[in-house]
Amino acid sequence: EMDCVTGVQTCALPISEIQQAVAAVSALKQETNFYQNSIHEAVKNEKCYVPECYAAEVNDEGTMGFIILEWIQASKWTMRDLSQGCDSVELASRVLRGLARVHSTYWGESLSTKFDWMFPLNDEAMRNHLVGAVTAVTPTALSNIENQISDELRTRISELTGEEMGSLMDDCCNESFVLLHNDVKMENMFFSVDSDGICLIDWQTLRHGGKLALTFEVVQFMSRNVEDRKSTRLNSS
Repeated sequence: EMDCVTGVQTCALPISEIQQAVAAVSALKQETNFYQNSIHEAVKNEKCYVPECYAAEVNDEGTMGFIILEWIQASKWTMRDLSQGCDSVELASRVLRGLARVHSTYWGESLSTKFDWMFPLNDEAMRNHLVGAVTAVTPTALSNIENQISDELRTRISELTGEEMGSLMDDCCNESFVLLHNDVKMENMFFSVDSDGICLIDWQTLRHGGKLALTFEVVQFMSRNVEDRKSTRLNSS
């Protein structure tokens, strides 16, 4: 969990379990390679900023490492209160414009060839992780919305096994020219105080995919961060 005021993260899991989980999805190696190969420089523009990296190293096992990044100044950037989520059309639009910049960075190129260390969205570890997550949360999610949806939709959701997520991820990876952050949530971004730009951090689950992967990442962001709060609706202008 992260304290959005201090930026301090806490976790109740033993360090060894955290290291194993991080290594399983090659999190530290992916982010280290992201900076060492200067992908952050290619991504960066007025719509999407990525902090400068001064040093980055990771051990062969992928269980330990460090990254020293540019300090994000509070006078230039602000982090949203996590309890608020992304609660306006303007904020959601800023994020989606930033994502469009990320997705188009290597448009038309083969990322699987250009960066052979970068995993596709449907690599085994990520696939197992997301399939397991969907399977675990579906019953709770269904109970939260069952009175707001039709009987037909309720039945369809109750029949989900989680494997549908794996099939969707496969469909997203027929090509490899779309760069994906793959963990777009409020904790991983800052908003510029004097422009409509965003700053993205935490590239540990970096992946590549094809055109459908664009939809995957947009839906991931919208479902995790955008809610109908205080009569704010994204389908109104």
